[in-house]
Amino acid sequence: MKRKLILLDPGHGGIDPITEQYTTAPNKMAHHAGEQMHKNGWFYEGAWNRFFALEVAQSLSSYAIPVLFTIPREHWHEDIPLMQRVAYANWLHQMHDVLYISIHSNAHDGTVRGWQVHTSPGETCSDRWATMLYDLVNEEVGGLITMRSDTSDGDIDYENKFTVLTKTRCTAILAENLFFDNLEDARLLMNPHFVQRLVCAYVELCRQWVIA
Repeated sequence: MKRKLILLDPGHGGIDPITEQYTTAPNKMAHHAGEQMHKNGWFYEGAWNRFFALEVAQSLSSYAIPVLFTIPREHWHEDIPLMQRVAYANWLHQMHDVLYISIHSNAHDGTVRGWQVHTSPGETCSDRWATMLYDLVNEEVGGLITMRSDTSDGDIDYENKFTVLTKTRCTAILAENLFFDNLEDARLLMNPHFVQRLVCAYVELCRQWVIA
């Protein structure tokens, strides 16, 4: 039997430690006038994705749950190509039973709020874990946020042909953690107490994956 492994995939790029510039700019960022956010009112999705992935990994370490990242530490701020992330996941899956969690935050026009999770089209084993994460997030913070779902196919996840979902051979889900271009959602994402409650939901999903 393969050993269970969590693979966290923080989407997009981060902040270059030398230049202090956001490497995904001018995309995946939103300005909220008068707010601190990551820098002078700017919310950087990729920076938040990395921060959250590290918080989840730190909590998982207390349970001795094995976890890796799709981004090498020496390239932590870089926007690693999608197929490179996929190739790493598929290589690991030859030796481990991998749960691939792609971490993102959403954007639209500033008026939309909410949390949602995606899987690849069709009925797959990923659907079960997407539904479980949805339920765990709803239990933890559902009273504070909008829970977004697509029940047209009988479950709650959105189905999309995202590369990290369709090209990976392991169980793979992609979560959109609120809308960073909405001020209320962005404030929650920058709130340490809210983040820790969200972390708890992800950690419990990973605990269930390991014992399943």
